[in-house]
Amino acid sequence: RKASTDLQAELLDVALGALNIARDNKALVVVRAGAIIDINQRGLDLCGLPRSDLLGQNLMSALFAGPTPPSRATACWRTLLKSRSGENVKLRITMSP
Repeated sequence: RKASTDLQAELLDVALGALNIARDNKALVVVRAGAIIDINQRGLDLCGLPRSDLLGQNLMSALFAGPTPPSRATACWRTLLKSRSGENVKLRITMSP
């Protein structure tokens, strides 16, 4: 079981590395089962919070002040990002399958 967990962790690290390379200066938040498992520096810069405050937190309650997606099948919607300064940042969220 440990070998399987180690392999999954290694594959996740590789995938996250590839996503960070491809991000093209976009904020990237990786979520599994609703919980934040990684966020790139651009995402951290936008919300003004340290990574340690976000990892493991529920995506919707940790980062967003605006509307949540109308359904789980929604691929794109507009909402507001919470920020440390108290000002909300308008966002367009795109989810990949």
